Amino acid sequence: MERKPQFGYRENQSIVCPGITFTIVRQNFRPNMIIAAHQLPEIKIQVGTEIDLDSETTVAAISKALCGIAHHYAPGILLPRAKEIADSIGIAPAKWQIGRGLRTLGTCSSGKTITLSSALVFLPQELRDYIVCHELAHLTEMNHSANFHALCNRYCGGEEATLRARLKTFPFPILR
Repeated sequence: MERKPQFGYRENQSIVCPGITFTIVRQNFRPNMIIAAHQLPEIKIQVGTEIDLDSETTVAAISKALCGIAHHYAPGILLPRAKEIADSIGIAPAKWQIGRGLRTLGTCSSGKTITLSSALVFLPQELRDYIVCHELAHLTEMNHSANFHALCNRYCGGEEATLRARLKTFPFPILR
C-alpha cells in the first residue's frame, strides 16, 4: 500500500503566481489520466476521477506536470523582468538562460551567463527579484564574501537578509 505524502494537492486548489495560475481540477473523460490544459494565464491540471489525489505517485505526477508547464512558460514570465532589473542596475550578463534545477534557483557562470530556474515561476515577485539581484551581484563578485552581500543588498534595496530568510521558508507548491 502506498503511503500518504507529506505534501499534497486537493481538488479545486489554485496556485496563484505572478503571471500564471495553476488549478487542480477533476475530470472524468479520462478517469485514469492526468491531463494539462494550458493557455496563459490559466493552467488546469485535470486529474482523472479514478486517481487518488493522496497517493505519492499522484503528487509526484502533478508536481512534475506543474514543473514542465512552468519550464515552458518561464522564459516569457521571468526573463522580461530579469532584464528590466539588470537595466535598472546598469549591469547585464552575457546571456540569460532558463534551467530546470529545483534546488539551485539561479547560477552565474564565469562566462557571465545567468541561469534562472523555471521553479522561480512559483515564487512571489519580490523573491524572484531577489534571486535575479543575487545572480547579478555575482557578475561583479563571484563568491559570497562581505563585498558580494553588500552589493546584493544594494541591488535589493537594503532587503537582502529579509528576502533570503523568506526564501528559505517559502512553501513551494512543487516537490523539491
